[in-house]
Amino acid sequence: MAPILGVVVAITPTLRFAIFTVWPNKCVWCHLPLTFKEMEVDHLIPKSLTGDALVEALEYQALPSTYDLEAEENLAPSCGPCNGNKGKRIPPLTPGVSLLLADAAKRADEIRSSASSTLAKGKVEKLLGQLLTANLDDQATYNAITYAVLDLGNLLSASAPTISILKLTPATGIELGSDGAWVVSQFAGFGDCPNEVCYTGDINWREYPGDSGTIVAGGCYVCGTVAVRCPDCDSITGAYFDDFPCSGCGNTIELIRDRDSGDVESILLTRPED
Repeated sequence: MAPILGVVVAITPTLRFAIFTVWPNKCVWCHLPLTFKEMEVDHLIPKSLTGDALVEALEYQALPSTYDLEAEENLAPSCGPCNGNKGKRIPPLTPGVSLLLADAAKRADEIRSSASSTLAKGKVEKLLGQLLTANLDDQATYNAITYAVLDLGNLLSASAPTISILKLTPATGIELGSDGAWVVSQFAGFGDCPNEVCYTGDINWREYPGDSGTIVAGGCYVCGTVAVRCPDCDSITGAYFDDFPCSGCGNTIELIRDRDSGDVESILLTRPED
């Protein structure tokens, strides 16, 4: 059913979060991954359209004259450059806009439900504010923010149960741990997966115990590749098997996995002289 003109939807942090989680976390135009902080909410039919131009756009898309440009059916996630340049490059009289409008219409009720849930009311703005501004390098701040992560993770599980990892900024996010609890995640940015066919994946870096100290490694949240940073030469190697050579030196790296879950629990580094 088409939204009715005059029902203005304020794009609150709660609504932005619902749009971000219900849609794939990518710009609908360039398809590059987005973080919550970077995401802008795009009006698929530009709200700047007026007069004959608006009438023409609505008629082309087979929409009524009462169609509300501010409703969820007309909203989608976009990066800043695409949102800013769309009016010049992608006019509303294109098949691409038609497809996105159809997609937005399918997601609209889910977005409304997520944004208006009892769990969301009064919490999302505060929780997101904490997570977006937290200095996670400070241990006390990190410890305190874990409580916010649990609350936001519970909200995410209720509104988007298929999501297990969510990037809020290029460096931070939340992740569903192996024990079922939501935890803070830290990232090195988009596109740092060493798998050459994984263009947008990035590694959730963490420290693993090793025979000669901790080793920094992590899994790609897109393709699952495990990347290991060699402590001797600082090279990053993608692990396609559990036993593999370092790409930068003569070391051999072995992933030690938990027998039951299959998760990497420690990493064994063997040097040529060992």
